[in-house]
Amino acid sequence: MLQLLDYRRTTAELYQFIREHGTDASESIKRFRETRDRLFGQHSQTPLSGEQLARFDGLCYYDYDPAYRVMGELNSDVERVGYHVDPGDDGAFKMTQ
Repeated sequence: MLQLLDYRRTTAELYQFIREHGTDASESIKRFRETRDRLFGQHSQTPLSGEQLARFDGLCYYDYDPAYRVMGELNSDVERVGYHVDPGDDGAFKMTQ
């Protein structure tokens, strides 16, 4: 269970880093790719099967091109809706949209 927590925490911290530094910085893209490759290739909670892991040498990425970035505005003035989600072995959780 602690390994799953570590995987999720690492992922959350990665996305927090991206939110703080943006995707225009080459360091952000480099860190994103290195972290994802490490999680997939080395972490005990990797979603890859043993066969996939045996031949894993990194995820495939397109070259970074800021022209394909999509920007938008978040409208937080909406009615909130709550959900109870039970994905199985990971345990149930609540989320609010």
